[in-house]
Amino acid sequence: MHQKIAAYIKDKRLFTKSDRLLVAVSGGVDSVVLLHLLVQLGYDCTVAHCNFHLRGEESNRDFKFVQQLARTYNLPFFSTDFATQDYASERHLSVEMAARELRYNWFNTLLDEQNLDYVVVAHHADDAVETFFINLTRGSGIHGLAGMKAKQNRVVRPLLLCKRSEIEDYACKNKLCFVYDSTNSDTVYLRNFIRHKIVPQLETINPSFTKTMLNTMSYLRDIEDIYNEYCQQAQQEIVSENNGVYQIPIGKLLKKTAPQTLLYEILSRFGFNSDVSENVFEALQGESGRQFFSNTHRLVKDREILLIEPIEDTFSERFTIDADVQEILEPLHLQLNKAICKSGVTVNKSKSDAFLDVERLTFPLVLRRWQNGDRFVPFGMKQQKKVSDFLIDNKLSLIEKDQTWVLTSQGHIVWVVGQRIDDRYKITRETKEYIHIKLIK
Repeated sequence: MHQKIAAYIKDKRLFTKSDRLLVAVSGGVDSVVLLHLLVQLGYDCTVAHCNFHLRGEESNRDFKFVQQLARTYNLPFFSTDFATQDYASERHLSVEMAARELRYNWFNTLLDEQNLDYVVVAHHADDAVETFFINLTRGSGIHGLAGMKAKQNRVVRPLLLCKRSEIEDYACKNKLCFVYDSTNSDTVYLRNFIRHKIVPQLETINPSFTKTMLNTMSYLRDIEDIYNEYCQQAQQEIVSENNGVYQIPIGKLLKKTAPQTLLYEILSRFGFNSDVSENVFEALQGESGRQFFSNTHRLVKDREILLIEPIEDTFSERFTIDADVQEILEPLHLQLNKAICKSGVTVNKSKSDAFLDVERLTFPLVLRRWQNGDRFVPFGMKQQKKVSDFLIDNKLSLIEKDQTWVLTSQGHIVWVVGQRIDDRYKITRETKEYIHIKLIK
C-alpha cells in the first residue's frame, strides 16, 4: 500500500517532501492509517484534531487518543473545541454541515498561522461514492456529481483511490490502534444510511459497484472541465463590466445554449444561490425594476439588461454620534438639539423627527444599517416587532428597505430612522431633558 499511495501522490502532484502537511486526524481507522502512511513515507506532518462535543465522553476519549498518537510519532499537535450544536442552530445548518464548516475554517487558519502548505484528509473511495449519493439526494449540478477531487485548493486526499476494506486490512496487518465512532452505525445520519442501506443493495447488483462509480465520477470530472470551459467562454462573450457594475444583455444570454444554467454559473460568482437564479431567469421577460440580492451584490433588471453591482461598503459600517454632536452629514444628514423638557413642548409627528428622552440614552449613539433579526417596540405599541416585519407592513419597496438605517443606544434600537422611534425612549411626563433629532432629506 505504501507504493500505491506514493505513486498516487506523485501522479496527482498532491504535494512533495518539501511541503509541510497538516494531517486531520479524528482517531478513526481512516485517519490513523493516513498518518501512519505519511510518516512511513517521510513527509513533514503536523497533527490536527477537532473535538465537536457531539458524543459526550467519547469525544474526549478521541482527543486524548490523538494527542497520545502525535506524541508517539513525536509530531506537533493542535486541537480545538467546537460548540457544534449551537453553531448549527444559529446558522440553520445540519450538524454535519456545521461540523464541516467549522473544521475547514479552522484548518485554513492553522495553515496560515503555522506556515503550512496543505491540509491532508482521509477521504477514501467509499466516502467519494457516498458523497455522490448525498449530493444526488439533495440536488446537485455537475460540480457535486463529479465527486471529490484528489486536490482541491489546499485540501488533498491521498487515500481517494483506496476502498475502506483496504484501509482496514492495512491497519490490521500493521497492528495499528484506533478508536471507533459509535455514531457510524446510526442510520439517522444520511451518510450512514447510504453506507449501510443503499450501497450494499447496489453491490448485490454489481459487485464492482464502487470501482464502477469511481470510473463514472472520473468521466463526470472530464465533463465538468468541458462545461467549465464553455461557461467561461460564454461569460467572456456576454458579461461586461464598467466601474464595478456588471452588465448582462438578456438577448445575448437567451441565445446561448442552456441559458438558465449559464445564468446560474454567472450569478453564483456574485453569491446568488440557485433559487434566486431561477427567480431571476423567470423575471427576464417581466417588467423592469425587479431587484434581487445576495449577501454581497444587488441585481436589477433594467429593460433588456441585467445589472449587478456590489452592495455598498456602508452596509457593514457603523457611525458613532457623541453627546456633544449637533450635526452629522455622513452617512445621513442629521441635526441634533438637546432641550430641557417643559410643559407644553411640541412634538413634531413627522417621520423625519425623533424626540427621545435623554436620560434613557447612553452615548455615543451608533448609526448603522438595519439587519435581519433586529427588533424594536414601535411607538404606540407595547410588544417588540422585527424591523423586517415593520418595513414590510409599512409597504417599503426593496430600495427603501435597502436604504433604511437604525439609531441605537447600547445595541438597542431607539429609532428606525425616517420611520418610527422605539416606544421605550419616547418623551413622558417624567422626562427632564430630551433630544430632537431631525433627518434632513
